[in-house]
Amino acid sequence: MNKRNLLLIMPNFYEYSTEIVKEFEEQGNCVDLFFEEPSRNVFLTIRKIQKLLKFDLFAVFNRLLLKKIRNKNKHYDVFVVIRGNILNEWFVNEVKRNFLSSDAKTIYYTWDSFEYLYHKGKLGSLFKKKMSFDSLDVKNNPEWQLLPLFYTDKFSSECHDNKDSYKYDCSCIASFNVYRYLFIKDFVNKNPDLRVCVKLYIDRSLFNYKLKHDDIFKSIDRNYIIFEPLEYSQLIEIYDNSRCVLDVTHEHQVGLSMRTIETIGLNKKLITNNKYVRDYGFYLKENICVIDDSNKLVDNKWLLTSHICENINKEKYSLKNWIYTILE
Repeated sequence: MNKRNLLLIMPNFYEYSTEIVKEFEEQGNCVDLFFEEPSRNVFLTIRKIQKLLKFDLFAVFNRLLLKKIRNKNKHYDVFVVIRGNILNEWFVNEVKRNFLSSDAKTIYYTWDSFEYLYHKGKLGSLFKKKMSFDSLDVKNNPEWQLLPLFYTDKFSSECHDNKDSYKYDCSCIASFNVYRYLFIKDFVNKNPDLRVCVKLYIDRSLFNYKLKHDDIFKSIDRNYIIFEPLEYSQLIEIYDNSRCVLDVTHEHQVGLSMRTIETIGLNKKLITNNKYVRDYGFYLKENICVIDDSNKLVDNKWLLTSHICENINKEKYSLKNWIYTILE
């Protein structure tokens, strides 16, 4: 069986791009991967400059990206864009016009809510199939399909009873933002008996810049901050030594975070501030504790009871099924 040529454009998000490419290839595709935007620091710099100059530097990035694709000298059977934050209509149409076979599949997936995308989700209208992890965006746009995120094989474990003892009661490993940090600090203060492990990643140069220009950063607890993303093995070790996972999403986030889905694979309890988790088939109050800004208390009895694995369709949220759903 001949493999399909697949053009993939997505965020450079930790090791997820590698895992996604691997699974696409295992499902019969030869993948060319390109990242949707420059590195984070370059992206932020460009955004500041173009606000001052009123010149669209992102358009320049689109032209450079198209040139890289042209250098591959290929025609593609499948065109997949994940988020595509600063891609524009001209770029997508040029790809479709010049580099796709006549019957090529064009597929778009938002890794973010429309609200947080530079193009506000309008890019999706250029694709035959469009999916989002945000249930409200899908509800308001019926032509879109709801598809939650996934867990990879590295976050998959057999269902087992709780261990006799854990190093942590809960752990939170995530990227840094001010809302998340302040929420976690308050959560720790409201639950003084909980042993909480917190690792919030931020680029060192960005942190140092904020330290000089943002008063909030001057009082930040450095024990919560890391300047290098943890390796998978480190993540798994922390999760394995935690009774449950603490998930703090953006203030108005609707879509379920990667951490939420990974707890399904790990058979771990979850504490989250995303109330929309209650709308999904895997939600069980015995496994998931929903908190918010006004109520961050965790019931110790809930924490000490065993995680329930029965009647949860884990495979539905695996990366393998996620890729299959995108391509079907």
